[in-house]
Amino acid sequence: MNKKLSVIHRIIYFCSILFSLYLLMPTLLFPAETAATLSGGTAIINITPEKPVTLAGYSGRKGLSQGIHDSLSARAVVFEQNGNKMVLVSTDIIGFYGGTADSFRKAIINRFNFKPS
Repeated sequence: MNKKLSVIHRIIYFCSILFSLYLLMPTLLFPAETAATLSGGTAIINITPEKPVTLAGYSGRKGLSQGIHDSLSARAVVFEQNGNKMVLVSTDIIGFYGGTADSFRKAIINRFNFKPS
């Protein structure tokens, strides 16, 4: 459970940074822009586990990971136009299990006061 929480916290932290940049950058760069302008921002964060973890993908895998071949990342993009916001998050993992995706979704919605759609 701690491994899941660690990844969840890292992704929420990552989204917090992205959203903060999203809020600040258009105002600083384009103070006279109109509400009809489409604004956006992107970010990426390393989510590679620091300790060995159970791997998925091949049925013959037994035991934990044995080092890091390639780092794993989470990427996000935020769009806003006329007060409507959309967040897309992509991760280098096979899937979300046990309600993890719902936890991410709820955390992001609550943290940024988004309206779910």
